[in-house]
Amino acid sequence: MAQHRFTGPNAADFLERVTPSFIRDMPINSSKLSTFLWRGTGGIVDDTIITRTGDEEYRVVSNAGTREKIFTFFTVEMELLKMDLHNPEGGEFLWEVLQGQGLVALQGPKSAGMCLYGYDIDDTTTPVEAGLSRIIPKERRSADAGFNGDEIISEQLVPKSKGGKGIKRRRVGLMVQGAVAREGAEIYTKDGEEVGVVISGSPSPTLGKKIAMAYVRDRQHKAGTELDVMVRGKKRRATVTKMPFVPNKYYKGA
Repeated sequence: MAQHRFTGPNAADFLERVTPSFIRDMPINSSKLSTFLWRGTGGIVDDTIITRTGDEEYRVVSNAGTREKIFTFFTVEMELLKMDLHNPEGGEFLWEVLQGQGLVALQGPKSAGMCLYGYDIDDTTTPVEAGLSRIIPKERRSADAGFNGDEIISEQLVPKSKGGKGIKRRRVGLMVQGAVAREGAEIYTKDGEEVGVVISGSPSPTLGKKIAMAYVRDRQHKAGTELDVMVRGKKRRATVTKMPFVPNKYYKGA
């Protein structure tokens, strides 16, 4: 994994610009899941874990596979923030790239419904489409919240039935009968209409079943919806399932 350290009085300002999360109210030695977002689109640059390690110090962990893209993203965003702060000399925060750490196995997180960047989420996906709306606090759900893509994401958070734009696709979990549904498998309604695609799939040793994550049209996302997945030229029955597939027991501290 790639690690970065941000320090200084404007470190929280920067992180709240490039993520939809509240950063400045984090207790010291606490962490939270978030995503870096592109300006203009609200697409996910990468997912991240942010840890507050001091009054004005934060450690940010992102994917090693996207480190060059993240480096460029941070560089551009810092220059833009300096202009916003009327601080062309850039003395208000420090960014340091820390030594890379080992990459842990990525099979287990599938049962926990966790996203793998480049497969389950990417530059074209917003947090709302990815089923990650929980990372956006209520206080930051307006079009002027001050983070990249806020105007787009705020409209997506409100369904069409309530006057918003909603979303056209949504990440869901699937329980698939028979063979494992792999990336690219088409998804159909019982009437034969194509409504989505599998983005990743694997056996779940814990459940003893075949699981997958997919993007489907918004109205096909409700738990219990019966669909068909094309696997090896044959349609297999699949059921939309709430995630995580296996209840988690993450340690949350005292």
